[in-house]
Amino acid sequence: MARKTTAQQLKKVLSPEHYGYVREWKDKGKVLRAQIIKRVAHAEKNFPQINTVDLIEFVDFGQREIRFGYYTKDRNGKWLWGQYCPCYPKGDLKILLRKAKVAGIL
Repeated sequence: MARKTTAQQLKKVLSPEHYGYVREWKDKGKVLRAQIIKRVAHAEKNFPQINTVDLIEFVDFGQREIRFGYYTKDRNGKWLWGQYCPCYPKGDLKILLRKAKVAGIL
């Protein structure tokens, strides 16, 4: 099976299927549930990484927060959600923040 190109993955990351889907994770023994309200993304030019800024809303108490994240390729070329602190080239971060401002996230 052919692996997705950066352009194909960027299109998937920005698709409507990501909106409204409730994701769960544990934090200090509690289960947190949140959904993506808005998302912008930008593909890095020099590295196979797609950086995102999400406006998320916690389902149980309605609080909204901004989440920075990224998708990257593993050693086999498969795209996956980054699990560590995102690092951005300065120029790419400026573009990503400008997109977030235009989208009303910031």
